[in-house]
Amino acid sequence: MKGKIPALILITMYLLVKPVFSETEQFPDHRERPIVALALEGGGALGIAHIGVIRVLEEAGIPVDIVTGTSMGSIVGGLYATGFSVAELEALATETDWISLFSEYAVARNESYRALEEWRRYFLSVGISDSETPAAGGLLSGNRILSYMDSLTYEIPGELDFDDLPRRYRAVATDFSTGEEVVIGEGSLSEAMRASMGIPGVFAPYVLKNRPLIDGGIVNNLPVDLARAMGADIVIAVDVEGGFSSQQSYLDLSPIENLSRTVDLILDANVSGQLENADYVIQVPLEAYSAADFQRSEEIMLAGRYRAEELLDELIYLRSRIMQGHEENASPAVSLEPEEPIAGFHYSGGSPEDRKNARRILDPLAGKRIEPNELADRVVDIYRECAPESIRIKRSPGTENILVVEIESRKPRKNRLRMGLSYGGTYADSISSRLQFTQGIVLGNLLWPGLELSLDVEILGALGLKAGVYQALGERFYLETGVFVRRDFETYYASDEDESAVDYIFYETESQIDGTFGFYPWPGSRLHVGLSREWIADTAADVYLPELAEKDILLARAGFDLLRLDSPLFPMRGAALEMMFQRGIPTPFSSREFSTFSTRGEFQIPLGRNLSLGYLFDAGVDFTGEVDHPDSAPYLHKPELGGRRLFPNPLSADKRFGSFVLGNGLELTRRLRFMERTLPLPLFARFHFASGLVYREFDSPGEIEPLLHWSSSLGAGLRLNDGFGVLLRGGLAGSGNGVLSPYFAIDLGTLQSRRLF
Repeated sequence: MKGKIPALILITMYLLVKPVFSETEQFPDHRERPIVALALEGGGALGIAHIGVIRVLEEAGIPVDIVTGTSMGSIVGGLYATGFSVAELEALATETDWISLFSEYAVARNESYRALEEWRRYFLSVGISDSETPAAGGLLSGNRILSYMDSLTYEIPGELDFDDLPRRYRAVATDFSTGEEVVIGEGSLSEAMRASMGIPGVFAPYVLKNRPLIDGGIVNNLPVDLARAMGADIVIAVDVEGGFSSQQSYLDLSPIENLSRTVDLILDANVSGQLENADYVIQVPLEAYSAADFQRSEEIMLAGRYRAEELLDELIYLRSRIMQGHEENASPAVSLEPEEPIAGFHYSGGSPEDRKNARRILDPLAGKRIEPNELADRVVDIYRECAPESIRIKRSPGTENILVVEIESRKPRKNRLRMGLSYGGTYADSISSRLQFTQGIVLGNLLWPGLELSLDVEILGALGLKAGVYQALGERFYLETGVFVRRDFETYYASDEDESAVDYIFYETESQIDGTFGFYPWPGSRLHVGLSREWIADTAADVYLPELAEKDILLARAGFDLLRLDSPLFPMRGAALEMMFQRGIPTPFSSREFSTFSTRGEFQIPLGRNLSLGYLFDAGVDFTGEVDHPDSAPYLHKPELGGRRLFPNPLSADKRFGSFVLGNGLELTRRLRFMERTLPLPLFARFHFASGLVYREFDSPGEIEPLLHWSSSLGAGLRLNDGFGVLLRGGLAGSGNGVLSPYFAIDLGTLQSRRLF
């Protein structure tokens, strides 16, 4: 019996070693230790699991001499090959604002007011011709990701042989023209990583050396053979498996999930052969995640770590085999430390305004040792400030430690399609709702430079048609004229003091022709004056305010607008302001002569990274001082508190219209970043409190008491882009009579109460 124990031990050792090496595997007779390569599979967000695996490999003491990767595997592998530590990779995975990297069409803060206003009114605005589409060949150009990679690898020379990196490195891409595998082993490291991750249809092909390159996963998603060709004696392959459970029926999948599963099968087909060629395979089960789950980066990274830790004993044994007799030849620790301080920046390309903003953001870093993630954050700020088409960061080829910043300005889209949606509904004792959907087309430079023709059609909740002509006069001045016809309706109730009051649906048919001359004094602002002629058929005035039923109005107006918010939906910092003075001009068709002034706006003060406090106001005055004066403003131009930001609850007419109105409110908004790991969109919680004051008449102070009311709510919402969001709120409203009215409000689209045109 005793004689059998050694045999059992040998059999046990063989079974332990078998998962690591094939039966015939023999290390070559090297004077130095065997060369070890790490092959990393592509898989979008699933590739972040590689970071957790690398941590355990280092804890086990396994040296890595060669790194090969595809797609996300090429990014993790490329950064690891340059000397990024595991801790630095983990910080990048969890702290990177992935939403910002994949949101290329956000509007810049230094845009003109007109561009900002269009961006918040329309959730979709795309160029018509391919030449005007920034990301021709894909939904995204990938420029922001390339800038991000430039920033992280700014200490690496712009052109180099990847064999000269601390760990030899190769990235795999696919030639979009021929379908051939392209191995990238020299040149720009950031461009190599970008080319390897060009997911077809999502990212535009990246042109490198006159070859359009797309994701390498199409031909080789796990480049084990490449590592072997580079001279590796031992290849460790990391296989990330995710997105589909074998227990899940294909009948339960959506069409998009079916398409995604089909792509997975295609990729798996070229991975299976590579697995057989690896010496050791670490398979990370990630069925609970998808390739788009970047907001769950920490979970995915931990999944890779936990799986590798389960194999820690085998990895330690593998390390002993690798280092047997070669302990003195273990790879030294590799770490990317900032070198000498950056002497300065040199800027080229872009507009003068773009370069000015880039200098303001980057120049404070001159003379300092810059951490790569710090430079990356500054580049993101440049995109937010002036939204260039692309930013490249390269080390100057000279001996001076200078970074070259190459800026390409975004080209204006002359011809574009646009769509806007706005819905606001409130469910309380009285139900009110409004739905607007607008689609339009803009054609630019048709006859001469600066001339734009637009046509918008409104359907669903209202029917409307607007045609406009816009002529830019240089960079700051413009002329605009337009004509529109709309058939609209609105629901509200006359008074909550009168139990016999009933809800009304008021219809309105309005035709208008107008002309405007405007001036843009600085980014995000405008001054304008104009004249308009309106023809109105208004059943609301006939029923509720018959004395205000004016059918023909000639109106002069002057106004100032400011829009300097970080986002029009759930803003966290900045300011917005609208001021308008209107004067009714007597005509042979109308003797009414009235004057009104209205203003609304908000100021958002950040209280940290995820919290902001906002002050909102809405005010208006009819200078006649009497709601039913013969020269008071007609119904459509009467001062009103109708904004849903302040008062999402239904307002009776006496709390909404008056000769003088004033609304004030506070908003406390918190971004819920911890929940974005589950839903990869900006999520917010919001508390609001507002009070309103309405004077029906104010020409006899003390004789008429104002109507006071308030509203308070707590809610949550999300932002898809700057023109489309969702906000759900529940709250209470009250007034001087002491009656409390609960309500539930839903807002979709622009989250604005104003008309889309």
